[in-house]
Amino acid sequence: MNDSKTEIFIFAPPHAKIPNFCITVGTVAHQSADYLRNLGVILDKNLAMDVHIKRVCQLAYFQLRTILTVKQVHAFDTSRLDYCNSVLYGIPEASVKKLNLVQISVARLVSKTHKYEHITPVLKALHWLPVRQRIDLKVLILTYKESISAIIYIKYASREQPTVTC
Repeated sequence: MNDSKTEIFIFAPPHAKIPNFCITVGTVAHQSADYLRNLGVILDKNLAMDVHIKRVCQLAYFQLRTILTVKQVHAFDTSRLDYCNSVLYGIPEASVKKLNLVQISVARLVSKTHKYEHITPVLKALHWLPVRQRIDLKVLILTYKESISAIIYIKYASREQPTVTC
C-alpha cells in the first residue's frame, strides 16, 4: 500500500453531520476527503454526483470550443457523455439536465443548427438518445450481459465433472 496515495472517505446521507477526522496510516496522517476520484469518476460524500457532473460539463464545453471537425465532435459526444454513466443511474433530473445541455450543444455544432431552432428533430436525425435514456440503456445492457454470463456459468458449473480413476 502506498501511504502517500491513501485517502479516507466516508459516504453518508446529506442530513448526517460527520466531523473531519485524521487517521495515521504508516507514517503519514490522512484527513477525511470531501470527494474521491476513482477511474475518472468523482464521488462526493452524499453520492449526489454533483462534483462529477460539474467537471464533465466543464471539460465538455472546453473541448467543444477547441474541436474543429464533425467527426471529432461525434467521437467526443459518445466518449465524454457515456464514460461511466451507469454510476449516474437515479440522479436527480436537475443534474441530468446539465448533461443534456452539453449533448444539445454538440448536436447544434454537428448539425450547424441555430440556437433558437428546435433540437428534437436534430437529435432524432443523429439517432442520439437523451442522456437519461442513455444512462438507462447502459444499465440495461450491463444487466443483460451479466445475466447471460451468469446463465453460461451455471450451465457449465452444473455439468457433471468426469471422475478420474487410477
